[in-house]
Amino acid sequence: ATLASEFGMPLLARTWAIQILKARPTCQWAAAIVFQTRPDRAMTQDMLSILQPSDCLLARIAQARMAAEQKQYAKAVEIWQSAVQVEKGNTDSMLGLAMAMEQAGRPADALLVYRQVWDATQNPIAGNNSAYIVSCLYPKDTAKLAEARQWAEAAVKAAPDIPGFRDTLGWIAYLQGRSDEALQSLHRAVKGLPGSPDVHFHLGLAEMAAKHTDFARWHLQAAVALSDKLRADGETLSTSTLAAAEGAREA
Repeated sequence: ATLASEFGMPLLARTWAIQILKARPTCQWAAAIVFQTRPDRAMTQDMLSILQPSDCLLARIAQARMAAEQKQYAKAVEIWQSAVQVEKGNTDSMLGLAMAMEQAGRPADALLVYRQVWDATQNPIAGNNSAYIVSCLYPKDTAKLAEARQWAEAAVKAAPDIPGFRDTLGWIAYLQGRSDEALQSLHRAVKGLPGSPDVHFHLGLAEMAAKHTDFARWHLQAAVALSDKLRADGETLSTSTLAAAEGAREA
């Protein structure tokens, strides 16, 4: 195992899996191994050209992810929807659908699907994402924020080392007027995501609420600078990041 890892186990695994798949195009196991090695677009297309049946669940997942990578989010939603219909009750496919809906600018639809996944599995990603969407759609709704806080707390408890979950919890605490709790969570979040405009924006507002003016200004300026850099690098900013950048400029 040590020698294999030193000489590139993912590459060897992919090579062997492709050979197996060519010999047995219906071997889902081999296709899954290729997929797990994070192949580039060309390799993914090669795998899809071999894999049979061409409309199996794994093929649909690969097609959906490839569409998302090309920023064809509406197409990704359609493919994920077909995958969900084929494998009814498959919460992994439902999670993929919800994420694609978010990317396609359909947060309310994504929230409905995330809630279904959360209710069925208590998946921390579904809980966190549901909570964050609620914070964006209903920032002044006391009851909805209280429910969202429960999901965010559960997500952090299940995966305490994920800074994005800390960001969601801290942001909701800020919206609820819990400045000290917000700062505690957001300080941990920014350590893990120092390049995130969203986290700096959230922390900037929390510092402002705590009357830490200099810290607030620094984080708000960081949110603006980081978002500008992402644009300059040709990155497509998410809806939440665009809102964070604009909010930081106004603040």
